[in-house]
Order: sequence, then structure tokens, then C-alpha cells
Amino acid sequence: MLTSDYRKKSPMIVSQLTGGLGNQLFQYATGYAAAARAQDSFEIDVRHYDVVDPNFPSRPFALGHLAITAPRISSFTAKRIGLSKRLRLMPGRFDILVDQAEGFDPRVPAITDNTYLIGCWQSELFFADHRSRLLDEFAFRTAPDEKNAELLAAIKAQPSVCVHFRRTDYLGPSTTLRACPPDYYDRALSAMEESVPGVRYFVFTDDPEWVSRNARLPDNSTLVSHNVGSADIEDFRLMSNCRHFITANSSFSWWAAWLADHRDKQVIAPAVWYESGHGSEGDLVPQQWRRM
Repeated sequence: MLTSDYRKKSPMIVSQLTGGLGNQLFQYATGYAAAARAQDSFEIDVRHYDVVDPNFPSRPFALGHLAITAPRISSFTAKRIGLSKRLRLMPGRFDILVDQAEGFDPRVPAITDNTYLIGCWQSELFFADHRSRLLDEFAFRTAPDEKNAELLAAIKAQPSVCVHFRRTDYLGPSTTLRACPPDYYDRALSAMEESVPGVRYFVFTDDPEWVSRNARLPDNSTLVSHNVGSADIEDFRLMSNCRHFITANSSFSWWAAWLADHRDKQVIAPAVWYESGHGSEGDLVPQQWRRM
């Protein structure tokens, strides 16, 4: 028998966090904005990162480096969520809202009390109205080391362009994403030169060896290759402080571009995000970004 404690808990919105940094940011931002609209509390469910499966290695929980304010759910809330999935008439149950992965979902702005969000929620339309507060939430709480601090100062001191190549996890046969072809970067670099001449390029990638051998980069380019493994959060710090962007089809560089707070920023994103026939990009790419 359920006790009245379930009724006494204050209403809240909970986001389930899964995947890498980019996905975590989408999931957090969507839940945070939904809770602010509903004037509910907001908490995050990070239990996914407690599961260790050598056959399916998980990305680490990465938002601990940022100034997020949402607490993790308690064991009591976790129990409520579990029961809500099974008992439709439970007092104080959570509504379970699953992302349909087809762009903006009008159900999200209508969220009121006690909702558990599952999915990626990859559209700024879910949270753009709370941009200023999210910039505070996603500020870094940790300081960079000496080498990254020097690069950060150089990026801030000049008109800098972040160029992102993502490759290694896009090369397998089962992925729905494919690495952007070299001609995309050729065209994007040419367009950037015409739009904002005199810039300096800072190149970020998970495959620096391939980029150094194959990418046709301008002479005024710096390949950033020292932040490996979990230190890629430092790449993200550097990227998000650039003024302009040539993104990959990656939520990692999507968020770096979105968080950059420069009114004159130019963002170029690939016209094709997913492999043909796999996935719907919906409203993934903001309208003010240039596609090519």
C-alpha cells in the first residue's frame, strides 16, 4: 500500500541523462527550461552512469565540470519513477515523456508537475527562451591547466574560428552518423574566409593524425591535440570561447557554437547530419546557422 508521502513531495521535473557531453547538455537544458516554465523543481537522473558493462562502455557523466545547480534524484524519487512506469493510478506518479526524435515536441512546453523526461531532445526550441540562465548553468566551475589557459587566452585575444572534425565513432557500420567529407570543410573554410577575413583557426578533433594528414587547413591554423580521453571537456571549454564556428555533425560542437556568446558569431554547419535513411534532424540546427 502506498503511503501519503508520495502526495506530499513537491512537484518536480526530472531529466534522465545518458550519452556523452552533448546529449547530457540537451537533456539537462530541456528539463531545466521545462521546470522553470512550470515553476517546479528540477532534478537529474544519472543512474545510467553507475552501470558498468564491458560490452557497452558508457560515456562518463561530464556535467560535474559545469556550474549546474540541479541535484541528483534521491533514492525515494528513483523509487517513485520506477513505480510510475508500472502503476498508472499511483498518487503523485510521474508522467513519463519520451522524445519522439522528430524535432520540436509541443508536449514539452505544456509540461506541468511530476514529469520524467527520456530522450535526447535535440532542438534549441525546447530551451532557447531560457538561454541566459543556461549560460550560467553551463559555465565552467573548474579552472583550466596551464597549457589550456594559454590557448584560452590566445582564442579570446583574436577573431578565432573553431573547426571541429569528428570521426572515430562515426566510422563503424552500425552508426547512423557519418564523418563530414573533406569537401565540406573546404567549402566552409572558403566561406568563412570571405565572411570574416583575418581570423585564426583552432582545429579540434578526436582523430588528429587523420586531420594532420588529410585536412586542407589554412596556414593560420592551430591543431589542438593534447586533450585526450576524458580531457575532451577542456577542448569543449576552448571551443565554446571561439568567436566563429565550423561544426561537425556532432552535438559536441553544436553546443560549443550555441554557448558562444558573441553577437557577431558566424556558424557553419553541415547540410547533411544523419546518414541517409537514419534519423530525423527535425529542428536540430538553428535557423540562423548557415548550412552547406
